[in-house]
Amino acid sequence: MLQLYNNGKEEYEKSEEQFWKEPLGAWIKDCIIGSDALLPEVAWRIEKYRGRILRFSELCDGFLFSLLFVFVEPNTLNLIIMRGEENSLSDTTTSLRRFLVLLENIRKFYRKQLNKLIVMPLPDLLTIVRNPYAGSFSFLT
Repeated sequence: MLQLYNNGKEEYEKSEEQFWKEPLGAWIKDCIIGSDALLPEVAWRIEKYRGRILRFSELCDGFLFSLLFVFVEPNTLNLIIMRGEENSLSDTTTSLRRFLVLLENIRKFYRKQLNKLIVMPLPDLLTIVRNPYAGSFSFLT
């Protein structure tokens, strides 16, 4: 049983490493980590966590995506559901609200700025929020 756990952990780490090498992962890292970051680490991490390696789990509550979207559409700033002072991962309800707000912001951006209507089916946010690690990270790339 211990061997299965270790293999699962190794598989998870390989999947995470692969995610950060893909274009979306690389873009996210460029935007939020480093000296020329679009969204400086001080804006989204409390001091004791700064300088740590970026982990996929930090994206799973929708907070960073919402902050990044402000750079695409600055009028969405008032619609971000903030993290608490402890900067911990959020509960399912808060994460779901963040992703719903993010999708609504994206929809409004397409409608108002691009004069386009999104006709594709939206992702099942409840499933994503409840179990963001199921399978692999390939669904995001």
